[in-house]
Amino acid sequence: MKHIFLGLIALLTFMSCSKDEQDEPNLSDMEMRLVGDWYPTTDYEDIWYSYYPDGTSKYYNLYFTADGVWEIVDGNVLIEFYPDSDESYENWQENPTLKSYIEFTDDYTLQTVDFYDSSSTSTKYKECDPCPPRAQEYTINFSGFGSPDEQYPLEITYYFDDENGDLVSATVNSNTNTDIVESNTLITYDKIGFKYQTSSESQAEINMVEVRDKNDEVIFSSSDLSVDIGQTFMFDISDDSYSIN
Repeated sequence: MKHIFLGLIALLTFMSCSKDEQDEPNLSDMEMRLVGDWYPTTDYEDIWYSYYPDGTSKYYNLYFTADGVWEIVDGNVLIEFYPDSDESYENWQENPTLKSYIEFTDDYTLQTVDFYDSSSTSTKYKECDPCPPRAQEYTINFSGFGSPDEQYPLEITYYFDDENGDLVSATVNSNTNTDIVESNTLITYDKIGFKYQTSSESQAEINMVEVRDKNDEVIFSSSDLSVDIGQTFMFDISDDSYSIN
């Protein structure tokens, strides 16, 4: 009798483990990273998408909630389907509501590009506290004076930092005019700046610098600077400070 009882326990344990293994979804690394709540801003409120391990999803906003399903195909293409009341889930993959290329810049930041329109991009954020440093898009504008008589070649080196805080540079060639007016949009973590080189005969001097965030809001602006040829202007985003060296 004892052997029968122990045998039943072993059988039930095996059946329970087998059921758990069957119930546990077989998700790829990218699918596991997607599971959770994703927001269009770091305010983490009002609008968000929830992706569940069983392949279902929800879209929330202040006015309604939509139930749906999701799947990652071809390695990095996220398809989602949020049917109307008269629509069926049958073969939904052939005509999804949303279809996007996705890329994780870190575990809490997701970049998406519309499958049919590469100019349509967005960023989603997973709630975190504390959050790792995040790369964002910033635009640096600067202007100043040049020679009133002649154009000169102008070489501009733009600076931005990576996730390790190391500076990265990119060089752009331009020309001076009576006024120097330049602009560039960069993806950076915490620093953005520039240095320019031109002929000393150009009489060039930069006196206005402005930095805007991805929402086109001004986060730094000064029009009484003096950045000479060969000097580097650097703005520290988190400290809200700048240096000229």
